[in-house]
Amino acid sequence: MMDEWVSAWLRREREKGVKCLEIKYISGKPYVYHSTSRYDRTTKSPRKVSSYIGRLTEEEGLIPKGAKKRQERKAVTWIVEPSDAPIQHIPLEADEGYPDATSPDEPLQEEEALLLSLKEAFPECGQEIYAALIPITGHKPPVTSKTESSGEGIRASPVPISGVPCQVRSLIGSNTGGQQAIFSFLSTGARRIAYPFTLAGTPTDPLRIYGAILIIEEDSGIPIMVQRLPEPPCDLSVVALTVLSVAMREEEPHEIILLINPEEMMQMGGCGDADCDELAPLQESGLPFIYPLPYESSRYDSPTYLTDHFTWGDRLILSGSDESGGLMTYLFKDVRSAGEEAEELNSSAEMGLIDRPTLRCQLRRAGRRLILSSMRVDAREIFDLASRVDQIHLSVGIIRELMERDLPMAASGEMDDGAITGSLFLSLLAANLSQTSKVGGGETENRIDAPEDPESGLL
Repeated sequence: MMDEWVSAWLRREREKGVKCLEIKYISGKPYVYHSTSRYDRTTKSPRKVSSYIGRLTEEEGLIPKGAKKRQERKAVTWIVEPSDAPIQHIPLEADEGYPDATSPDEPLQEEEALLLSLKEAFPECGQEIYAALIPITGHKPPVTSKTESSGEGIRASPVPISGVPCQVRSLIGSNTGGQQAIFSFLSTGARRIAYPFTLAGTPTDPLRIYGAILIIEEDSGIPIMVQRLPEPPCDLSVVALTVLSVAMREEEPHEIILLINPEEMMQMGGCGDADCDELAPLQESGLPFIYPLPYESSRYDSPTYLTDHFTWGDRLILSGSDESGGLMTYLFKDVRSAGEEAEELNSSAEMGLIDRPTLRCQLRRAGRRLILSSMRVDAREIFDLASRVDQIHLSVGIIRELMERDLPMAASGEMDDGAITGSLFLSLLAANLSQTSKVGGGETENRIDAPEDPESGLL
């Protein structure tokens, strides 16, 4: 329920002609977002896009993003339509070996703005980071008179991330303030998804297993942050504390939803079937989470009725939900997949590959997807969030590939923990630039305004 003074503020802004505002309550406090939607080519439907504007207080009204209470603030210029212009960045003094950001007629591209932010955040090794990331951006390193004459500055043939020296990686890994500054630069204020994953090995591998949490922005799927996890065994209580610590370090509020992959948790030493004892720390933490259960889970034998439906691209999805013990159980059935799986199962049974009891059990599960969650929302929102796993795996794959060389070195003692953290940070930047180029390269269509919805706080 929205507070009366908040509703009054919204009405006043509406009278001024301001549209597309949304109020979100986080920890009981109202925050203002500009919310529209973008057409998603994959799902063939609009997808919500939100930009954080500021916090709303009864005494002072809107406190814009980046401002503090009781300080003189400039008026907010409302955004009516999302801008497609390149990301702007506060110009730095021109320096040899870096892009010149002092020309007002040549706005920075997103990659260049990131590289200049890296210089500010890591003054002792920003040049090495810049040289390592240049090949990923597709840009050529600038040639300056200093570079030509003395060979100093950016190298003409930049080294890839794997060529960054261990001592530089250690500097990066130990500079937590610099890392946080870049994470804040990459963030747009949209809702986030936190995804725990393993970096190497299985429980039987001789190499040490490393765990991390990748954080992406829900609207775009672009990775913006990565955090190391303690060495396994690592259960969901440790994961929850790590995600909450990330949220507490942020200056601006962000909704974070934990998306759990049972297979990843099993490699970290956690359980994969989501029993009550395992999920208790998540429920106590108050962290929103979704837990897609493995296909073998015994919970599939519990009855949950399909009472609703929606379309997902060209597929019909049946859905149902049930609440028990403070948790929601969401059941989805892809009608087309169910038919295809049933044909394969019946064929296997006819050839004697599976027996009749197994056939009956698997037919009941054909095309079905069971998800546990602390969130009481529309079933389609849960389905959408769980479907982000495939998109997240693109970034996870990039990070894993870049870390393959470093993790064996860490296991043999050639790399310390600081260097591994630095490698993980560089890998995150590589994944971010890769995914940003895909989104910017036309994989999404033009945005369209969302319909007005006074009940949800939209204007």
